[in-house]
Amino acid sequence: MNTHVTAIDIKATENPRQLELLLQVDNEKYNYPISVFDEAGILGIACPGELQMLLAGHPQTSQYFIQMILRFYQGGVMDFPLDLGEL
Repeated sequence: MNTHVTAIDIKATENPRQLELLLQVDNEKYNYPISVFDEAGILGIACPGELQMLLAGHPQTSQYFIQMILRFYQGGVMDFPLDLGEL
């Protein structure tokens, strides 16, 4: 069974390395904390295992997801909602 995923919003938190992601998964909304790591200009993210499992097996969607998070972190303008499609 496929799961439809839409990014509803990303918000900054008091911690400059922490973001809050609101996803809609099959008409249910979930908040996920996303940690951003910046080591000597090399950026990466960490997200809860539940979200990692949802993205597992979908390399293009996972890559787009990471780019979306890092674009927001770097001050990029995002127009929500963003449809991530069927996973």
